[in-house]
Amino acid sequence: MKLDEIRSKEELEYCVDMYMSQNDISFLPADRDTSIKNLKKAYRNDFVRVVRDKGVIIAWAWFLRINLPYTDKEFFQQYFYTSNCTGVKAYKCVIMLHEAAEEEAKRLKIRYLISQGSHMDPHCVFAKMLERQGWQRR
Repeated sequence: MKLDEIRSKEELEYCVDMYMSQNDISFLPADRDTSIKNLKKAYRNDFVRVVRDKGVIIAWAWFLRINLPYTDKEFFQQYFYTSNCTGVKAYKCVIMLHEAAEEEAKRLKIRYLISQGSHMDPHCVFAKMLERQGWQRR
């Protein structure tokens, strides 16, 4: 498994399709064209990384620099995460992408890194994975 960037329009669309295939549109409406347009902007301006296995994208994450209205501190926040893996491979993807985000936050001199929960993870499995790596859940 290898950490990488999105390399083409087709890969960007593949990432969107991976997310769309897992999204429950009855709960959270999503539009493929809008998602592609927004990920294309993010790919140019934000921190977007993929994990490849034998050259195939198996997970991806998008992180943003944000400023919250109640503090003068800057945050680096996970905006999207998607994987089509399970088990140990899924765990490794989460860790690889978040370690890359930690390095980027350090490079940008941002002290706070946030990874939010998801409506698609009602048992907080994702948060538990990060907790095993020393993250705190609040």
